[in-house]
Amino acid sequence: MSIDLLSIDMSCGTIHFACTKKSSLPANGGLRVLTYQKDTYAAEEACQLAEQMQIKHKTYHTGFRGGKIVANVSSLSQAAFDEVITTAAVELNKRKGDFFTGADLNFGDVQVMQLEEKTQYVLAALGSKVHYAEATASGVIGAIAAGKSALNIQSAKVLVHGAGAVGSRVVKRLIKMGEGVSVFDVVVEKADIPGAVNTRSKENWMSEDWDIVVFASVSRVIDVVLARKLKAKVLVCAANLPFTSKAQHIMEAKGTIVFDEGISSAGAVIADSIEFYNPIVWKSVNPQQVYNFIFCRISEACFKRLAARYPHLSYLGRQFTIYD
Repeated sequence: MSIDLLSIDMSCGTIHFACTKKSSLPANGGLRVLTYQKDTYAAEEACQLAEQMQIKHKTYHTGFRGGKIVANVSSLSQAAFDEVITTAAVELNKRKGDFFTGADLNFGDVQVMQLEEKTQYVLAALGSKVHYAEATASGVIGAIAAGKSALNIQSAKVLVHGAGAVGSRVVKRLIKMGEGVSVFDVVVEKADIPGAVNTRSKENWMSEDWDIVVFASVSRVIDVVLARKLKAKVLVCAANLPFTSKAQHIMEAKGTIVFDEGISSAGAVIADSIEFYNPIVWKSVNPQQVYNFIFCRISEACFKRLAARYPHLSYLGRQFTIYD
Protein backbone atom coordinates (compact mmCIF):
# COMPACT_ATOMS: atom_id res chain seq x y z
CA MET A 1 0.00 0.00 0.00
CA SER A 2 1.41 3.37 -1.03
CA ILE A 3 1.48 6.01 1.72
CA ASP A 4 2.21 9.74 1.49
CA LEU A 5 4.11 11.06 4.53
CA LEU A 6 4.68 14.67 5.55
CA SER A 7 6.85 15.35 8.62
CA ILE A 8 6.86 18.80 10.24
CA ASP A 9 9.44 19.85 12.83
CA MET A 10 8.22 21.54 15.99
CA SER A 11 10.11 22.87 19.01
CA CYS A 12 8.59 20.03 21.10
CA GLY A 13 9.22 17.29 18.53
CA THR A 14 7.87 16.24 15.13
CA ILE A 15 4.38 15.72 13.77
CA HIS A 16 3.78 13.22 10.96
CA PHE A 17 0.83 13.30 8.55
CA ALA A 18 0.37 9.93 6.81
CA CYS A 19 -2.33 9.00 4.32
CA THR A 20 -2.91 6.74 1.36
CA LYS A 21 -2.30 8.27 -2.05
CA LYS A 22 -4.52 11.23 -2.96
CA SER A 23 -7.90 10.36 -4.43
CA SER A 24 -11.40 11.82 -4.60
CA LEU A 25 -11.98 10.59 -1.03
CA PRO A 26 -10.73 12.62 1.95
CA ALA A 27 -8.31 10.97 4.38
CA ASN A 28 -9.55 10.27 7.89
CA GLY A 29 -7.72 9.12 11.01
CA GLY A 30 -7.09 10.27 14.57
CA LEU A 31 -4.24 12.29 16.06
CA ARG A 32 -1.91 10.34 18.35
CA VAL A 33 0.53 12.05 20.75
CA LEU A 34 3.36 9.96 22.24
CA THR A 35 7.04 10.04 23.09
CA TYR A 36 9.03 7.66 20.86
CA GLN A 37 12.64 6.53 21.32
CA LYS A 38 13.38 7.52 17.72
CA ASP A 39 11.48 9.76 15.37
CA THR A 40 11.77 7.14 12.63
CA TYR A 41 9.59 4.90 14.84
CA ALA A 42 6.91 7.59 14.97
CA ALA A 43 7.01 8.07 11.18
CA GLU A 44 6.80 4.31 10.58
CA GLU A 45 3.89 4.00 13.00
CA ALA A 46 2.04 6.84 11.28
CA CYS A 47 2.32 4.99 7.96
CA GLN A 48 1.27 1.66 9.46
CA LEU A 49 -1.69 3.25 11.21
CA ALA A 50 -2.77 4.93 7.97
CA GLU A 51 -2.69 1.53 6.28
CA GLN A 52 -4.89 0.07 9.02
CA MET A 53 -7.30 2.97 8.69
CA GLN A 54 -7.49 2.27 4.97
CA ILE A 55 -8.56 -1.29 5.76
CA LYS A 56 -11.30 -0.05 8.11
CA HIS A 57 -12.59 2.49 5.60
CA LYS A 58 -12.57 -0.04 2.78
CA THR A 59 -14.22 -2.78 4.86
CA TYR A 60 -17.11 -0.56 5.90
CA HIS A 61 -17.34 1.65 2.77
CA THR A 62 -17.12 4.82 4.84
CA GLY A 63 -16.30 7.17 1.98
CA PHE A 64 -12.85 7.98 3.35
CA ARG A 65 -9.33 6.81 2.65
CA GLY A 66 -6.79 5.91 5.32
CA GLY A 67 -4.98 8.59 7.28
CA LYS A 68 -3.27 9.16 10.62
CA ILE A 69 -1.45 11.95 12.42
CA VAL A 70 1.30 11.01 14.89
CA ALA A 71 3.04 13.61 17.04
CA ASN A 72 6.34 12.56 18.59
CA VAL A 73 6.90 14.95 21.51
CA SER A 74 9.66 15.26 24.08
CA SER A 75 7.11 15.44 26.89
CA LEU A 76 3.33 15.37 27.34
CA SER A 77 3.30 18.93 28.65
CA GLN A 78 0.59 21.50 28.03
CA ALA A 79 3.03 23.51 25.95
CA ALA A 80 3.64 20.48 23.74
CA PHE A 81 -0.09 19.88 23.25
CA ASP A 82 -0.61 23.55 22.41
CA GLU A 83 2.06 23.38 19.72
CA VAL A 84 0.76 20.08 18.34
CA ILE A 85 -2.77 21.50 18.09
CA THR A 86 -1.59 24.70 16.38
CA THR A 87 0.66 22.87 13.93
CA ALA A 88 -1.98 20.27 13.09
CA ALA A 89 -4.62 22.96 12.52
CA VAL A 90 -2.39 24.91 10.14
CA GLU A 91 -1.69 21.82 8.05
CA LEU A 92 -5.32 20.65 8.03
CA ASN A 93 -6.48 24.09 6.93
CA LYS A 94 -3.85 24.08 4.20
CA ARG A 95 -5.28 20.79 2.89
CA LYS A 96 -8.79 22.29 2.68
CA GLY A 97 -10.84 19.20 3.49
CA ASP A 98 -8.54 16.52 2.09
CA PHE A 99 -7.73 15.29 5.63
CA PHE A 100 -9.96 14.96 8.71
CA THR A 101 -8.79 13.95 12.16
CA GLY A 102 -10.10 13.25 15.66
CA ALA A 103 -9.21 11.59 18.94
CA ASP A 104 -6.54 8.95 19.54
CA LEU A 105 -3.98 8.05 22.22
CA ASN A 106 -3.36 10.99 24.58
CA PHE A 107 -5.57 13.16 22.41
CA GLY A 108 -9.03 13.10 23.94
CA ASP A 109 -12.14 15.25 24.24
CA VAL A 110 -10.41 18.36 25.61
CA GLN A 111 -7.67 18.40 22.98
CA VAL A 112 -10.10 17.67 20.14
CA MET A 113 -12.30 20.61 21.18
CA GLN A 114 -9.23 22.85 21.28
CA LEU A 115 -8.28 21.69 17.79
CA GLU A 116 -11.78 22.37 16.47
CA GLU A 117 -11.43 25.99 17.57
CA LYS A 118 -8.62 26.33 15.03
CA THR A 119 -9.86 24.14 12.16
CA GLN A 120 -13.14 22.79 10.81
CA TYR A 121 -11.55 19.55 9.64
CA VAL A 122 -12.33 17.55 12.78
CA LEU A 123 -14.68 14.55 13.03
CA ALA A 124 -15.20 13.46 16.62
CA ALA A 125 -18.95 13.74 17.25
CA LEU A 126 -18.45 17.19 18.76
CA GLY A 127 -21.72 18.90 19.63
CA SER A 128 -23.51 15.57 19.38
CA LYS A 129 -24.91 13.13 21.94
CA VAL A 130 -22.94 10.41 20.14
CA HIS A 131 -19.52 9.74 21.69
CA TYR A 132 -16.70 8.38 19.56
CA ALA A 133 -15.46 6.01 22.30
CA GLU A 134 -18.96 4.61 22.82
CA ALA A 135 -19.20 4.13 19.06
CA THR A 136 -15.95 2.13 19.04
CA ALA A 137 -17.07 0.14 22.08
CA SER A 138 -20.36 -0.73 20.36
CA GLY A 139 -18.44 -2.31 17.50
CA VAL A 140 -16.22 -4.23 19.91
CA ILE A 141 -19.35 -5.60 21.58
CA GLY A 142 -20.54 -6.68 18.13
CA ALA A 143 -17.30 -8.62 17.64
CA ILE A 144 -17.67 -10.19 21.09
CA ALA A 145 -21.23 -11.24 20.26
CA ALA A 146 -20.02 -12.91 17.06
CA GLY A 147 -17.26 -14.64 19.02
CA LYS A 148 -19.76 -15.97 21.56
CA SER A 149 -21.88 -17.33 18.74
CA ALA A 150 -18.84 -19.03 17.19
CA LEU A 151 -18.11 -20.66 20.55
CA ASN A 152 -21.82 -21.44 20.97
CA ILE A 153 -21.87 -20.13 24.54
CA GLN A 154 -24.46 -18.06 26.37
CA SER A 155 -22.10 -16.47 28.91
CA ALA A 156 -18.41 -15.78 28.32
CA LYS A 157 -15.39 -15.44 30.57
CA VAL A 158 -13.87 -12.20 29.28
CA LEU A 159 -10.64 -10.31 29.94
CA VAL A 160 -10.43 -6.67 28.86
CA HIS A 161 -6.85 -5.41 28.60
CA GLY A 162 -6.90 -1.63 29.01
CA ALA A 163 -9.48 0.45 30.90
CA GLY A 164 -9.28 3.69 28.95
CA ALA A 165 -12.06 5.48 27.09
CA VAL A 166 -12.99 2.45 24.98
CA GLY A 167 -11.99 -0.39 27.30
CA SER A 168 -13.93 0.94 30.30
CA ARG A 169 -17.06 1.30 28.17
CA VAL A 170 -16.70 -2.25 26.88
CA VAL A 171 -16.40 -3.51 30.46
CA LYS A 172 -19.51 -1.67 31.64
CA ARG A 173 -21.53 -2.95 28.68
CA LEU A 174 -20.39 -6.54 29.31
CA ILE A 175 -21.36 -6.27 32.98
CA LYS A 176 -24.87 -5.18 31.95
CA MET A 177 -24.98 -8.18 29.62
CA GLY A 178 -24.21 -10.49 32.54
CA GLU A 179 -20.76 -11.59 31.40
CA GLY A 180 -17.97 -12.48 33.82
CA VAL A 181 -15.48 -9.68 33.22
CA SER A 182 -11.92 -9.21 34.44
CA VAL A 183 -9.92 -6.07 33.72
CA PHE A 184 -6.22 -5.29 33.53
CA ASP A 185 -4.63 -1.89 33.23
CA VAL A 186 -1.05 -0.82 33.92
CA VAL A 187 -2.59 1.96 36.01
CA VAL A 188 -4.07 -0.46 38.53
CA GLU A 189 -6.79 1.80 39.93
CA LYS A 190 -8.27 2.40 36.47
CA ALA A 191 -9.36 -1.24 36.43
CA ASP A 192 -11.47 -0.73 39.59
CA ILE A 193 -14.81 -0.90 37.76
CA PRO A 194 -17.84 -1.98 39.84
CA GLY A 195 -19.01 -5.44 38.81
CA ALA A 196 -15.68 -6.45 37.26
CA VAL A 197 -12.60 -8.14 38.72
CA ASN A 198 -9.41 -6.09 38.77
CA THR A 199 -6.70 -8.63 37.91
CA ARG A 200 -4.11 -6.16 39.28
CA SER A 201 -1.09 -7.87 37.66
CA LYS A 202 -0.12 -9.55 34.41
CA GLU A 203 0.70 -12.78 36.25
CA ASN A 204 -2.89 -13.06 37.50
CA TRP A 205 -4.43 -13.22 34.04
CA MET A 206 -1.64 -14.91 32.09
CA SER A 207 -2.27 -18.24 33.82
CA GLU A 208 -6.03 -18.37 33.15
CA ASP A 209 -8.10 -19.72 30.27
CA TRP A 210 -10.34 -17.11 28.65
CA ASP A 211 -13.22 -17.44 26.25
CA ILE A 212 -12.66 -13.93 24.90
CA VAL A 213 -9.82 -11.44 25.38
CA VAL A 214 -10.25 -7.82 24.30
CA PHE A 215 -7.12 -5.72 23.76
CA ALA A 216 -8.07 -2.05 24.20
CA SER A 217 -4.72 -0.68 25.35
CA VAL A 218 -1.62 0.46 23.46
CA SER A 219 -0.04 -0.62 20.18
CA ARG A 220 2.20 -3.70 19.91
CA VAL A 221 1.33 -5.00 23.37
CA ILE A 222 0.96 -8.56 22.03
CA ASP A 223 4.50 -9.68 21.37
CA VAL A 224 5.73 -13.18 20.51
CA VAL A 225 6.15 -14.16 24.18
CA LEU A 226 2.63 -13.08 25.10
CA ALA A 227 1.15 -14.68 21.99
CA ARG A 228 2.64 -18.03 22.98
CA LYS A 229 1.41 -17.84 26.58
CA LEU A 230 -2.01 -16.24 26.21
CA LYS A 231 -4.89 -18.72 26.41
CA ALA A 232 -7.89 -17.27 24.57
CA LYS A 233 -10.47 -18.87 22.30
CA VAL A 234 -11.34 -15.52 20.71
CA LEU A 235 -9.20 -12.38 20.52
CA VAL A 236 -10.89 -9.04 19.78
CA CYS A 237 -8.60 -6.14 18.87
CA ALA A 238 -10.02 -2.82 20.02
CA ALA A 239 -6.72 -0.91 19.66
CA ASN A 240 -4.69 -0.22 16.54
CA LEU A 241 -1.55 -2.26 15.75
CA PRO A 242 -1.88 -4.58 18.77
CA PHE A 243 0.65 -7.14 17.46
CA THR A 244 4.38 -7.16 16.98
CA SER A 245 5.78 -9.10 14.02
CA LYS A 246 4.58 -12.75 13.84
CA ALA A 247 2.52 -12.52 17.05
CA GLN A 248 -0.83 -12.66 15.26
CA HIS A 249 0.29 -15.68 13.25
CA ILE A 250 1.27 -17.46 16.47
CA MET A 251 -2.15 -16.78 18.01
CA GLU A 252 -4.02 -18.03 14.95
CA ALA A 253 -1.78 -21.09 14.64
CA LYS A 254 -2.80 -22.00 18.21
CA GLY A 255 -6.43 -22.02 17.10
CA THR A 256 -7.43 -18.61 18.46
CA ILE A 257 -10.10 -16.81 16.44
CA VAL A 258 -8.71 -13.30 15.83
CA PHE A 259 -10.91 -10.35 14.96
CA ASP A 260 -8.22 -7.80 14.08
CA GLU A 261 -8.58 -4.05 14.48
CA GLY A 262 -9.49 -3.54 10.83
CA ILE A 263 -12.76 -5.32 11.46
CA SER A 264 -13.55 -4.88 15.17
CA SER A 265 -12.47 -1.34 16.10
CA ALA A 266 -14.11 0.61 13.28
CA GLY A 267 -17.04 2.03 15.25
CA ALA A 268 -15.73 5.59 15.38
CA VAL A 269 -15.02 5.79 11.64
CA ILE A 270 -18.49 4.44 10.85
CA ALA A 271 -19.87 7.25 13.03
CA ASP A 272 -17.59 9.71 11.22
CA SER A 273 -19.12 8.60 7.93
CA ILE A 274 -22.63 9.37 9.13
CA GLU A 275 -21.52 12.72 10.57
CA PHE A 276 -19.73 13.77 7.36
CA TYR A 277 -22.02 12.43 4.63
CA ASN A 278 -25.43 12.83 6.27
CA PRO A 279 -25.22 15.82 8.64
CA ILE A 280 -29.01 16.35 8.70
CA VAL A 281 -29.63 12.84 10.03
CA TRP A 282 -26.62 13.17 12.34
CA LYS A 283 -28.04 16.23 14.11
CA SER A 284 -31.34 14.54 14.96
CA VAL A 285 -30.41 10.87 15.37
CA ASN A 286 -30.79 9.06 18.69
CA PRO A 287 -27.28 7.96 19.77
CA GLN A 288 -28.58 4.47 20.54
CA GLN A 289 -29.57 4.09 16.90
CA VAL A 290 -26.00 4.89 15.86
CA TYR A 291 -24.53 2.43 18.37
CA ASN A 292 -26.96 -0.29 17.32
CA PHE A 293 -26.15 0.29 13.64
CA ILE A 294 -22.42 0.02 14.37
CA PHE A 295 -22.96 -3.13 16.44
CA CYS A 296 -24.88 -4.75 13.60
CA ARG A 297 -22.39 -3.76 10.90
CA ILE A 298 -19.38 -5.05 12.82
CA SER A 299 -20.99 -8.26 14.09
CA GLU A 300 -22.04 -9.00 10.50
CA ALA A 301 -18.50 -8.37 9.25
CA CYS A 302 -17.19 -10.75 11.93
CA PHE A 303 -19.62 -13.43 10.81
CA LYS A 304 -18.31 -13.02 7.27
CA ARG A 305 -14.78 -13.44 8.62
CA LEU A 306 -15.86 -16.62 10.41
CA ALA A 307 -17.45 -17.96 7.23
CA ALA A 308 -14.25 -17.33 5.28
CA ARG A 309 -11.71 -18.63 7.81
CA TYR A 310 -13.62 -20.88 10.18
CA PRO A 311 -16.51 -22.36 8.14
CA HIS A 312 -17.23 -25.03 10.77
CA LEU A 313 -17.99 -22.23 13.28
CA SER A 314 -19.61 -19.67 11.05
CA TYR A 315 -23.27 -20.37 11.66
CA LEU A 316 -23.93 -21.91 15.04
CA GLY A 317 -26.92 -19.58 15.42
CA ARG A 318 -26.86 -15.86 15.97
CA GLN A 319 -28.73 -15.92 19.25
CA PHE A 320 -26.00 -13.87 20.97
CA THR A 321 -26.01 -10.89 18.61
CA ILE A 322 -28.61 -8.62 20.18
CA TYR A 323 -27.05 -5.29 21.14
CA ASP A 324 -28.99 -4.29 24.22
